[in-house]
Amino acid sequence: MRRGDIARAVAARGASVVGIDPSPRMIENARDAERSQPSGAFFSVDDGCTLATVATGSVEWVTAGLSLNNVPDLDAALSAVHRVLVPGGFLVFTIPHPCFEAPHATWRETENGTVRRVVGDYLTEGFWRSANSEGARRAGNQHRKLSTYLTALMRHGFSTEAVEEPTPDASVIAAQPQRAGLPPFMVFQARSA
Repeated sequence: MRRGDIARAVAARGASVVGIDPSPRMIENARDAERSQPSGAFFSVDDGCTLATVATGSVEWVTAGLSLNNVPDLDAALSAVHRVLVPGGFLVFTIPHPCFEAPHATWRETENGTVRRVVGDYLTEGFWRSANSEGARRAGNQHRKLSTYLTALMRHGFSTEAVEEPTPDASVIAAQPQRAGLPPFMVFQARSA
């Protein structure tokens, strides 16, 4: 949660929202943003693998924007989410696209001058950190295969209702033209049983 952007956007649309992050500094940043432009969102320091501050069966929707790829224990996080959701509640989450943002993925120029993505160590799961000091993964990331996410959802009582691979927006393509043909993220929508 950079400044609670997702929580604040959802709250601005009328939802009752509590944004959660394990970092007190990140929560304070979100609270600062909320004070300067109120949306109605609240923020709490909590661990996404336990959600200890959230009552069982008390939530209709959980959003996890680029966070499940940061937790070391995906099963604990999905178990906690399933616990806090009402029956039939939704989990919507985004992750960096595992195929194109895998460990050691690189860019290579072809003979005709186009730049293409070379998939890295897709099958190797676990924590990795990009060596690119400007890259988004320089802080680290838990890489998982698509099958790991989908199987974990089923194991924890979720049915997958939608999976999207959004096209990069114009600002991303302008800054990095080689990304024009690659979805940077995946978006999942799942329903609890």
